[in-house]
Amino acid sequence: MEEKNIYKLSNTQRNVWLVDQRFSNTNVNNIVGELKFNTKIDIETLKRAVNLLVKKNDALRIKMEYHDGILEQYIEEYKKFDIDVLNINNDKEYLQEFSSYIFNLTKDNLYYFEIIQDDKGKTRLISRFHHIIADAWSLSLVSTEIIDLYNKLTNKIEITDENYYSYFKYIESEKQYINSERYFKDQKYWNEIYEKEPQILSFKNDISKINTKAIRYTKTLNKKISEDIKKFTKENGVSEYCLFLTTLQVYLSKRYNIDDVIIGNPFLNRKNRNEKEAIGIFVNTLPVRLKIDYEISTLELLKINSKTIREALKHEEYPYNDILEYVKDKHSINQNLYNVLFSYQNAKDITEKEQISYSSEWIFHNIIADNIEIHIHDRNDTGAYSIVIDYQNQLFEENEIEKLYQAYENILEQVVKEKIKNPKRLRREIRKAVENNGIGTKSQQALKIQQEQAKLTRKSNRHEKNMLEKYLRFNLKQ
Repeated sequence: MEEKNIYKLSNTQRNVWLVDQRFSNTNVNNIVGELKFNTKIDIETLKRAVNLLVKKNDALRIKMEYHDGILEQYIEEYKKFDIDVLNINNDKEYLQEFSSYIFNLTKDNLYYFEIIQDDKGKTRLISRFHHIIADAWSLSLVSTEIIDLYNKLTNKIEITDENYYSYFKYIESEKQYINSERYFKDQKYWNEIYEKEPQILSFKNDISKINTKAIRYTKTLNKKISEDIKKFTKENGVSEYCLFLTTLQVYLSKRYNIDDVIIGNPFLNRKNRNEKEAIGIFVNTLPVRLKIDYEISTLELLKINSKTIREALKHEEYPYNDILEYVKDKHSINQNLYNVLFSYQNAKDITEKEQISYSSEWIFHNIIADNIEIHIHDRNDTGAYSIVIDYQNQLFEENEIEKLYQAYENILEQVVKEKIKNPKRLRREIRKAVENNGIGTKSQQALKIQQEQAKLTRKSNRHEKNMLEKYLRFNLKQ
């Protein structure tokens, strides 16, 4: 038997492993996708295409094993495998069951495919990956590569034996990075960002008891607002990503009365064409720290944030765990730096290739590691942005998320229509948006407690303190 080469986990894989340990026996690290075909598909050819995908991408053949308590990995040799074909008409419930599977890191293949057909002859390919071998960008690559391989097989176009870019070349490059001058420049940048103690936005005091079960809330901005966004960003020299992120920043700032906002941002972290075309986990989620100053104009705030984002992107390879270690040593903070994650996806899905009409979808699996995650995209190139809010339902109620969306949309619309130009009006409009759309009951109670406790520290009357504590206890029971 050929001796296998053992590799350490990459930094991004190590982050996934830590999440896996924190939320053990859950499907929190599943990546689930669905490829829907709108044209007739030959099932056997589709199976061959999927087999070739796994054969050519070594990241999909990663196997894990423990050595002295440390998780490490190796590449398993390709072996042809069959794919189950199921006849299911109402697949919504089945997709939830499919996505809820909990991988055994050291025993399972970390990928899985099934083909679903219905009575109308429609075909779809569903896939499931552990996040330790694939990220959301990889999910998109899986779809496009399967379609490409299927077309080549159908049209009898030669497919070379050469494999695609190896994920383990990235691991080797990461080793070089850790010992490079660039690493120490990145370290200097992030250490300076967190030189001063950060304010960490928490939605619950006891974070150890938060349940990761989540619900997805989706809304689509109308095309007029979407067009206004594109026009505003183009005319003012800022990215759409920056505008969406800044809108979230100012909302959270006013909503929770903080001027120091940290938001987790997933950065692609793929430095060249080979890495951009490779399946694997490269994404690095970093804590972007944004300060708000109401003495400057809205456009000035956008320009400042634009610069902050550009600088963070220059240092996107730096390991998040190294930032956490620095903050722990410097400020004695031993928790995640962000509880809100934001992503803006500007990639468009190709929906037709070589006369094959298809669509792909990322399946939500009702569990998230962060308290709330906001994703904005127009993947199907409709001209209207979708705003997707995944939230832990132990912390938020649906009406609270609806009001968050309404306030967010209102602020966004006011900014892009340039109805808010001066800082005082920006502050008024944010206050109005928050007040008009309310604060949901669960986080409202937590916020009310924090505000009232702050008042108590400034009062010496013991009787008044006792009365207020009784009032808060009574109201939280309602």
